[in-house]
Amino acid sequence: MFHQAFRTVPTLSTISRTEILEAMAALAGDPFQGIRERRWVSADEGGVDLQERAARSALRAAGLEPRDVDFVLGSSLVPDQLNAPDVCATHERLRLRPDCFTMKGDAVCNSFQMQLRLAEGLFASGPMRRGLLLQCSVASRTVPMESPWSVHFGDGATAVVVEPCEGPEGLLHQGHRTDGSLHEAMVLTVNERRWWEDGRITATPLDRDAARRMFLSVADVGRELLEAVFERAGVGPDDIDFFAAHQPTQWCAASFRSTSA
Repeated sequence: MFHQAFRTVPTLSTISRTEILEAMAALAGDPFQGIRERRWVSADEGGVDLQERAARSALRAAGLEPRDVDFVLGSSLVPDQLNAPDVCATHERLRLRPDCFTMKGDAVCNSFQMQLRLAEGLFASGPMRRGLLLQCSVASRTVPMESPWSVHFGDGATAVVVEPCEGPEGLLHQGHRTDGSLHEAMVLTVNERRWWEDGRITATPLDRDAARRMFLSVADVGRELLEAVFERAGVGPDDIDFFAAHQPTQWCAASFRSTSA
């Protein structure tokens, strides 16, 4: 699931970063950077509303009832309440069993993959047979519309039902990388204050140098990681039928296309 491949080439960082900068420059005159559509929630909706609808749709597609779910892992980029996980409110809306293991598992943009890793452990550690993975973003509540990066954010929720399996139908391999130096590249805080101080909480790059490095390192880190995933999964570029990238911007997609096999 989500296996991607890149050719190994010399001077990796120089080439891929140049490609990203060239792709960004090609869209310099477009304030929306090639993005054509985004969705926002209405004023009376929240993340739990989105997650409930996504979860019910996923359960119907899987032919399951809420009572069939053994665990649910949730992620909310902008939760309805601080210190009260949205996933617990969604558990209540769905009327899941009281013994259904329920946990907030946030890793911002990478939450889905982290949840898959946690699901593997839950399947291996006990009698759990089916899990529900929820991811949600209500970014419109925190992104200043006048900011140049506002085009990167929209609102929505996804839900995925998972169960253990073996063989080629299952998850072949996962790969992860952590770079703590990018910790303040994009955060939710009050301008020039801490998030708990007076003022509106908004999304902002506290460390602009880290934000720039984060964008420019996407292709490099992706190539390094995905080559390792390919090797461990025992597959190659010709085995891939579907390729998906998280970032919606055209310049990011262009940088991946220009280096992918």
